[in-house]
Amino acid sequence: MFAAVAVLMVLASPVGEIVETTRSLELSLKVVEAFEHGPVILDVTLTNRGKKALKVRTYSLIQQSSIVPPVEWKAWEPVRFGCAGTQDDPMLEPGMRLTERHILHQEYVSRFPAGEYRVIVNWTLLGPPRADEVAWHILAMLKKTFPVTISPATPANRYALAARLEAEYKSLPPGARGDFEDPLWQLGNQLLGVRHKELIPLALEMLDRARPGPEFDLTHVFREQMASMVLGADPAKAHQTFVDRLLANPPRIEPSSVFRSWQTAAGGLGEISQALLARLTNVQCWTNPALFKYLWPEDELMSLLRWANDSVPCILPDNELRRLSSAKDFTVRAWIYHTFGRRLGPAWCDEFLKEARRAAETKPDAKKPQGLDPALEELIFTLVYGPENTHNKHLLDIFLAGAKDNPIAIASREELAEYEKRKQDKP
Repeated sequence: MFAAVAVLMVLASPVGEIVETTRSLELSLKVVEAFEHGPVILDVTLTNRGKKALKVRTYSLIQQSSIVPPVEWKAWEPVRFGCAGTQDDPMLEPGMRLTERHILHQEYVSRFPAGEYRVIVNWTLLGPPRADEVAWHILAMLKKTFPVTISPATPANRYALAARLEAEYKSLPPGARGDFEDPLWQLGNQLLGVRHKELIPLALEMLDRARPGPEFDLTHVFREQMASMVLGADPAKAHQTFVDRLLANPPRIEPSSVFRSWQTAAGGLGEISQALLARLTNVQCWTNPALFKYLWPEDELMSLLRWANDSVPCILPDNELRRLSSAKDFTVRAWIYHTFGRRLGPAWCDEFLKEARRAAETKPDAKKPQGLDPALEELIFTLVYGPENTHNKHLLDIFLAGAKDNPIAIASREELAEYEKRKQDKP
């Protein structure tokens, strides 16, 4: 009798509601791609099999489902920071589904070895807050294990993967250009972080397609991602290819994406050093015994190992930098100054600054188009908003002091004015 009463009490409590709702839901898994060394992409779907609708809470940038990789993958999850994005409270009617995609080769660092495995899938379904709650409440908690087979990365399989993704690329709508979450962006997610050389031609084709538009967009993020993929898959060949394309006049590749990829590879060590310094100089970690464990820099050591293995080969070698320094296009040379000026030395920098002064003082030719190169506009944005240093300030000051009607000078003054206005408006 007591047992029956206890069960009724649980079922009448919030825990009981969670149990009842959980029973009305079905969890399923679809393997989109499962390939050795990536891509590994899994779709998790939640279906309402009950008789009543559920009002759920969703967020645009975080997922309520999670996948626990098998221990055989030896997967490491890098520390990431983000935000929840926008929220919504849709109704999950009977028979309706919610699907979340997990791009595991981006979420985890792993070889994803070939073989048959079992992965654990969790989904904590949230609802909007009730009267006594602040953010949300738990509607259901599901957990299920699914089989996943990772295909071996044999030469035949790699070429088949490349052909499959190439066919998907050719079927994209004409308007897909790599803006946030558009079809080209989503296809690019399957390549990002994957190091199969057979995918390099497709990545370069996608990078070329993602040209900047007339309005602000996030295609620059997509281009940098594709450039990073090419660098990671075959660094030596990528350096040569990128320099060849940048030396063409006009350039045969959008410059900012390539230079930012080179910057990211070289700048990783500085970020790791700053994180390590912050950890070791935290007084609380040294004075509070409960925090002694945080003195062990596990995250920084793992990041250092990853940087040494993955990023160091992506730093532009001296021989390729010497070739690049002879570029003729002004926008490319401006990016060279910004990214590699210190490596090239004072003589090269002084010569370029003279060139920059002439470019900023030249009056526009009424017979030629007056639009500014989008890659140069992005560099101006970087000079204004980026870290302050004497090297970059020299170039920005030259641009600002240009002729009144010079497009470079106009863009620089407008960007700086916008920056100053934002500083004043900031609370």
